[in-house]
Amino acid sequence: MLRPIFAVLGSFVVLTNLLEDRVSKPQSPEYRLQSTSDTSTFLSLNQQSHDLDYLLPPPMRVGMLTRQAEMISHLNADLGREWANEVFALSLQLKESQRSQVQGTALRIVIRLDPDRALELLHQLILVRFQVETNYPRPSGNAADSFGVRS
Repeated sequence: MLRPIFAVLGSFVVLTNLLEDRVSKPQSPEYRLQSTSDTSTFLSLNQQSHDLDYLLPPPMRVGMLTRQAEMISHLNADLGREWANEVFALSLQLKESQRSQVQGTALRIVIRLDPDRALELLHQLILVRFQVETNYPRPSGNAADSFGVRS
């Protein structure tokens, strides 16, 4: 069990170092070629790390995926959006004390990349919290159609 965790954490350290090098180099023509190579290497390593995330227990997986989604969202909007949605979905498996923070982080990423999807997620959160607080079932069937409520 420790081997996959160390592999994921090692990949994360390498990815962070690559990103730091990318920020600190001057903008010369040679650097631009190197930067493209570094970016593709960074994306590839991060994808490999993401592929190993399923080996981690849910709380560690969510933490790792949250950091990965934040980094990737700056370089690849589609992948960042996908991973932020995955973070949001996984947050439902966490304890209530951790859930809000993780959902907030996922929403911040999605707001920047896809505001319409962020509104959908926010609406979903409001419905779920309303159900928990009031113990009412979700609207369904004819009543939902009559009042124009979408679940």
